[in-house]
Amino acid sequence: MMKKMIKQMFKPVLLLLLTALFLIESACRSNNAETLTSPETYSTAANAVSTPSPSQDFVPTVLSTSQDVYHSVVFYSNDGSIVQMGLVADGGSMPPPLPELAYGDVFEKWEMLAENVVTDLEIRPIFCSVKGKSNVFAFPGVYSMRGETVDIPLRLCGDVLLCGFDLTVSYDTAQLQLEKVTYEDDAVILNAEEPGCIRINYVSLNNTSADVDICTLRFTVLAEGEEPCLYLEAKSVCAWDEDYRLYEPEFQLQDGCIHILSE
Repeated sequence: MMKKMIKQMFKPVLLLLLTALFLIESACRSNNAETLTSPETYSTAANAVSTPSPSQDFVPTVLSTSQDVYHSVVFYSNDGSIVQMGLVADGGSMPPPLPELAYGDVFEKWEMLAENVVTDLEIRPIFCSVKGKSNVFAFPGVYSMRGETVDIPLRLCGDVLLCGFDLTVSYDTAQLQLEKVTYEDDAVILNAEEPGCIRINYVSLNNTSADVDICTLRFTVLAEGEEPCLYLEAKSVCAWDEDYRLYEPEFQLQDGCIHILSE
C-alpha cells in the first residue's frame, strides 16, 4: 500500500522530467542544424575555410585564350602560276622564293616583300621582257641578307647571235666582296685581279644563238647602306655575218641589283 502511494506521488514529477529532457534535446538539434547551414567561416586544425553565402551571386572564372592569327601569302610567276604559297603568323615574314619566269623575261624584283605581314598577300614579279631584243646581257635581281653570300648569274638572252664580247663588271668593294666566279664554257676568259672590277672575254669560231648563263658571281654582302649594284660595260661585241666577216651586232646591257632582306 505504501509503495503504491509513493509511485503515484513521483509519477507527475517523472513526466515533468521527461518533458524537460525532450525539449532540451530538440533545442540542441535545432542549434546544430543552424551551425551546419551558416555561411560564416569555420576553422579546422589545418586551415580556415570560408563558405560562400547562398545569397551571393557566383560568377565562374573563364581563362581567355588568344587564338593565333594567320595570313595567306602567295607568290606568283608572271604567267599566273603559283611559285610559293603558305600561311604566315600575324606580324611574321616569309622569305621570297626564286622567281620562275616565262621564257624571254628577266626578273628584277618582287613587287613587295612578305615582311611584318598583317593581311593576306598576293605578290607578283616585276620583270623586263627581252623578247625581240638582240643580245641582251643581264643580271637578274637577287635577294640576300647582310653578311650572307649570294650568287648572281650573268645571262645572255633575247635574240642571241654573236661570236665574241669583251665585258666589264664593276661593283663597290665597300658593299660587296667577291668570293668566286664559276663558268662552264672554256671559251670564257676571266680576270678579277683588280678590286671592284671583273673582266669577262668570250671568243668563238661560231655564232652563239641560244640563251646561256655566261658565268655566276658569288659575293658576300658587306656594309649597310644602299642596295649593292653590279654595273655592266661592253668594250666590244662581235658576230659573224653570212660571209664569215666580223661585224658589231645590236646589244643591250641590264645592270643588276642585290635586294637586301630584313633580319
